[in-house]
Amino acid sequence: MGGDWGPLNARSRGLGSTLLPRSSIGDAAGTGSPGELAGRLSRAGYPPDRGDLPSTARGLDRAVGRVHGWRLTVLHRWAGDLRELLPVVFEAEDRRSLRALLRGVREGASPERRLRGLVPTPTLPRTALERMAETSSIEDLSQLLRDEAHPLAGALRDTASPPLSPADLYDAELALDRAFAQRATGAASGDRELQRFAARIVDRTNAWTLLLADAAEGEPGPGDLRLPGGEAFPEEQFTSIYGVEDGEERRRLVAEQLDGRGGELLSDPTVPPSRLGDHLLESDIRWTRERALRSPLGPWPFLHLVLRSRAESRDLRSLVWSAAMGAPASAFRPVTPS
Repeated sequence: MGGDWGPLNARSRGLGSTLLPRSSIGDAAGTGSPGELAGRLSRAGYPPDRGDLPSTARGLDRAVGRVHGWRLTVLHRWAGDLRELLPVVFEAEDRRSLRALLRGVREGASPERRLRGLVPTPTLPRTALERMAETSSIEDLSQLLRDEAHPLAGALRDTASPPLSPADLYDAELALDRAFAQRATGAASGDRELQRFAARIVDRTNAWTLLLADAAEGEPGPGDLRLPGGEAFPEEQFTSIYGVEDGEERRRLVAEQLDGRGGELLSDPTVPPSRLGDHLLESDIRWTRERALRSPLGPWPFLHLVLRSRAESRDLRSLVWSAAMGAPASAFRPVTPS
């Protein structure tokens, strides 16, 4: 059981030629200004359409998101009937955008600030994101999602009205994560190899929940917080780890359960919590690359490209705001693997 990934993989390999190599990304570190960074990127062949890059940090940030979104849109079109299997890919970026928009509602951030770092996708284009950035409540955000016929719209239907408490925001994010996990793992069940990837994504979310368990004090119990569909955290282990009060011991136990799925990074004291997400993304890129070599007829070449494009986007956005703040090149560590 599964799809025919051959045509999509072949096109994905071709689209991979539009990615910047790690060396070019590293060479762009330590620029004196966003304008200088734009010049270096242009000389390296970025963006792929060779369009002009803005010289401001906000403009560059938006341009980087547009390029990653363009690749997702192209892949979405090429996927054809396989799209039904791929909420784990095409709705993953939407989930990140919606979580950021939820925090924007809670904080009362400006629309411009809420849009920073968001990626337009085939299911949430830039125009939709801009409308959502103007909302003042989760109810309004949910209505706009319904207007877009977005599959995650129902997750926010029963959330609280403003003013939102931290608990309200936590509940909304949990509802969004649960809806995404159900769609991602349910659709991927039609392909055994894709299901492994979807389970790994769910494992990541459950790991973060356990690592941040202190922040969830007074919130729903572990049975409500654990997302189904993963492999690393059966219900009994999740509940047991959730009850551990010592943060370092909890991190060790989470790493033990994630053995072979990037858990070694949690065991590495040199990896600070603030950088853990980037390290895990790099681990997933290497994992999909290895599987693409061993199983080239499965979804792995396609998934590998998606993750590499996401890493490029994160790296370039980091460079944009580092340039805006005048950070030295030594402060930059690329996610994109060598």
